[in-house]
Amino acid sequence: MADRVISLPTHLDRPGPVDVRPGTLGSAYGGLPPSKVREHLRKLRPQYSAGLHCAQLSIDPQAAIPSKMVVPINSFISDLTIYPTHILVIGPEVTEPERPDPSAPASTDTSTDTSDPAQGRRRRLEVFPVHDIVLAANCPNVPDLKAGVVLPVARKPETLTIPVVCALMPSVFTFHFVHAFLYSGDTAALRAALLPPGWKADGATGAVKRAIIVHGVWANARKLGVVDERIGERNESFYDVIDAVWAEVLLLANQTMTSRAAT
Repeated sequence: MADRVISLPTHLDRPGPVDVRPGTLGSAYGGLPPSKVREHLRKLRPQYSAGLHCAQLSIDPQAAIPSKMVVPINSFISDLTIYPTHILVIGPEVTEPERPDPSAPASTDTSTDTSDPAQGRRRRLEVFPVHDIVLAANCPNVPDLKAGVVLPVARKPETLTIPVVCALMPSVFTFHFVHAFLYSGDTAALRAALLPPGWKADGATGAVKRAIIVHGVWANARKLGVVDERIGERNESFYDVIDAVWAEVLLLANQTMTSRAAT
């Protein structure tokens, strides 16, 4: 039987030069340019990252998505932890279920299948703790975030009541890559996650697998409008990494196809 032909685009478009509006970042930043706000947030990465791991999230797959969740807080968290303001529930834009890549890195989210009453089928949901300012400063198309969590008087509360926000994304199973990058801003880590060691060993199969993942990450970023800003010691942006990784995937796919054609 002949091999199935899979056509991959030669490049993935970048978003236009659109930044977030300063007015969407709240009064706490006094009208600072968004780039300065992002620079300030990068200095607080440890505190924000601690907030992502301050609780274990779960969602009842049989129940409707709640408007808020009461979340137990881990007792070992730092006093400097910045607690998440919202819980983001990611669902699929389309009704056809995606197939997760078993080789993809484990994410810090909680995932589950739940019923979709409108479609009468099962669907996949993934749950992420988020901070409204991190999303708003990096994503012009951020979902509408209702009033965030009201922090208790206690420095280390036992629980937090956190609002839930739902968003539909092109690729549910790859959203954790975008989520991680918004907090780390680490382009080297993003590249390593998208092309892990040994990814070339499977030849064309590996190329197609990585293409599906990279395309999903790109589509999610485009949906949110992740800002195309060069940062860090490498002076590169999220989309610089996507471009480079996509080129490597295409190169392997072309080399594999050429080798097969010659045999």
